[in-house]
Amino acid sequence: MPRRLLLSVLVLVFAAAPGGSRRKARDPSPEPPDAVPEAPPRPEVTDLFPDGLPVDLGRIPEGLANLSAQGCNACHYGAHDGWAASTHAVGWTSAAFRDAVEAAQMPACKVCHLPLAVQSPDQLLYLEGAPNDPDARPNLEYDATLHAEGVTCAACHIRDGQVVGARPEGEAPHPVAHSPSMRTSAFCAPCHQLTWPGADRPLYDTFGEWERSPQGRAGIQCQDCHMGPGAGAARLGPNHAFPASPARAVSLLLHLDGVDLVRGGDPLVATIRLQNTGAGHAFPTGSPFRAVQMRAALVGPPAKEGEAPTEASVFTVDLGRTLEAEPPFRTVEDTRLGPGGERSWSWEPRLDLASPGGEWRLEVTLTEVVRGAPSAEPFLVRWVPLRVD
Repeated sequence: MPRRLLLSVLVLVFAAAPGGSRRKARDPSPEPPDAVPEAPPRPEVTDLFPDGLPVDLGRIPEGLANLSAQGCNACHYGAHDGWAASTHAVGWTSAAFRDAVEAAQMPACKVCHLPLAVQSPDQLLYLEGAPNDPDARPNLEYDATLHAEGVTCAACHIRDGQVVGARPEGEAPHPVAHSPSMRTSAFCAPCHQLTWPGADRPLYDTFGEWERSPQGRAGIQCQDCHMGPGAGAARLGPNHAFPASPARAVSLLLHLDGVDLVRGGDPLVATIRLQNTGAGHAFPTGSPFRAVQMRAALVGPPAKEGEAPTEASVFTVDLGRTLEAEPPFRTVEDTRLGPGGERSWSWEPRLDLASPGGEWRLEVTLTEVVRGAPSAEPFLVRWVPLRVD
């Protein structure tokens, strides 16, 4: 048989054989999967602070061992770890808080820093007006763990046997509800807005400052800046560290007529501009017992080996509020920057003829101040190298 004919026969046989076709038969369509039932929508909680502070949580949600943040840690570890480093967790034990309470001389400070009724019986006694009457003491249980946790998870997320979140959907091994207010600045107001009776201004006006700010008018909420995404946020959820670095809030600008400075000669002409470019509230905000100091100086080599660097032409400005010493704490002076606000200062630094030679710089710093005592390190530093003769 000719070779060409033999190949043709083999091709025909192969094509006719079972499974010999190059075109595979299509598999039958798979059966559609059973529909996954949708989780029922979470019930809505409209007001999480209907009676103000302190908060009476009611019963513990079924499935939770206790009300502590540590009890939430296994599942909500991202939120827990962020919270544990925040001022919500540690602020009430800080030196700044103790100083503020001592300055204000009012136990009511604990109402926001220990916001649960089970955290501090003394707080309730104060509110009921009988702090020193043993017969008037209500029968309260005291939870030392919750007391140590300050503004703990339960303060915002547990009400009447339910764990409350901001999302209206999702499943959980415990009863859940949602509250749209958690996404709004108004949710922060119960603790971040405080008016002392008879005062000319609120003692704490962070929420009011936001309401009057460009951010407030644009609908930018507190949570947008203070609970925004961080590393792994899509997986771990909102940032419960509540970042509030003051360095993010402001722009510090230096303008000089030159960088040449002669010892014993004419001064430089400098303009320092400070702008509140990032905060939707005053800078600084919150406690009237905290301020920010702007400090400018010429910084050069030490006069003698082993000594600190030499400073000359030191210029300082404090940004904060000065209040009367007694309630109702009326405002004496307010030098802070409002949202979008700016202040500028003219400064003419110079060096004496006896100043040491070497490398000098013009340096401006911003430092937090608590009751008149600046922090050890500034949170913002700007400097310009100088040519000194």
